[in-house]
Amino acid sequence: MASNNINLLTTPSAKTIKATFIELKASSEIIKKDMGSLVVALKEVNEIFEVITNSSSFNSQLRSLNPISWSIPAAAKIVIDGATKYLTQRTGFSFTDWTNFLNSVLTRFTNYLDDLDKLPEILKKYDDNNPNGNIIESNKDEAYLLHIRSETQTWKSYIDQITKLSIAIDTIMDTQQEAEIRIGKNNKPFDNLTDDLQKIWGALTDKADAITSDKASEIQRRVVKSFFSSIAGVKGKAKEFTKQAKELSPKLSDLENLLELEIAQFQACAGKINKEEIAILGTRVSSTIMIPQLKNRIDTCKKEMHDYNIYLEKLGEELEKQNISRPIYEILANEYKDTLETASKLLNESLAEAETWKTEGAALLESAIQSANKELEIIRARKLSGQIVNIDDLKKKSKSLNDEIRRLEKAREVINLL
Repeated sequence: MASNNINLLTTPSAKTIKATFIELKASSEIIKKDMGSLVVALKEVNEIFEVITNSSSFNSQLRSLNPISWSIPAAAKIVIDGATKYLTQRTGFSFTDWTNFLNSVLTRFTNYLDDLDKLPEILKKYDDNNPNGNIIESNKDEAYLLHIRSETQTWKSYIDQITKLSIAIDTIMDTQQEAEIRIGKNNKPFDNLTDDLQKIWGALTDKADAITSDKASEIQRRVVKSFFSSIAGVKGKAKEFTKQAKELSPKLSDLENLLELEIAQFQACAGKINKEEIAILGTRVSSTIMIPQLKNRIDTCKKEMHDYNIYLEKLGEELEKQNISRPIYEILANEYKDTLETASKLLNESLAEAETWKTEGAALLESAIQSANKELEIIRARKLSGQIVNIDDLKKKSKSLNDEIRRLEKAREVINLL
């Protein structure tokens, strides 16, 4: 039953925890889908990077006793050295750093999805018949949410770095001409091999004859050409996955906000935060979760009642035309009427709750907006006075407050539409 007291609607409870979990689940499903599409593109880039990185490794030189193949690591090293020089200048990451970064992203992707997949199971624990939840389970679930929030923050930093990947690809392409020139001038295609390998080469051949040397040089040219051709192939897709990454970033921020709200609600129910903080939390949960869900519930009930009234009307018309029998009509008519009764009851409860929000909630949201704007002014004043010198902290706090103001203002608009 809807409450006529705004405090009961905003105070953290099993009801608000469940409502937040519903939003968390919906948000995580969107992120899993979008992240999956992004990872497909990243795998392609990673495979190209790994081929040239592995080709330059010492172990790969030992996989064959054919000296010709030993020229491949030398060619790969020329590519990596040239790319690293400019990559480090433009992105702060070397070629190997980028390869390690992509490996880390792809490895942690599966783990992150597994973590997000656990949300629906936790959601099942909280219902309206359990007003405060089980404190032991709440502590356990809070720890899980803290872990997810930490991983989400890590992914936000990953996404920021991924947006620079297109710059990295362009930079690598800029080094192609230099790499080809170095290969062309390389009269000793087996340079860069270790002394031990040079000795093995000497033991296997009486001399590095010109034919073998020419073949080795040709292999190096092919390695370089093949690598840059592959990079050129993904360059055309770079804008697309950069766009995907930029679109994913705010979605991860929204998920992080939902996680923070859920964690705070567990803490409130466990008595870990004071009354003033609980009041602020209640307003945040209301603007982000409860009011939008209430609007959606009202719209859904109205649409369902509209649709089923049409079904019932058409069913009666088909009975009159004798297109259906009386027993079948009775079965479906009773089903439609039951649905209408359920939807009508939920709509009336939701409309009663909406009236509470209109009379008391609007003032609550307005007060929260004013408080957030005041906090923004205080931050600016601290900066002007010289108290805040870390610009990154300033931007982070200001963005958080502006996002909160945006959600509060949107909730206020929704109340006007209830």
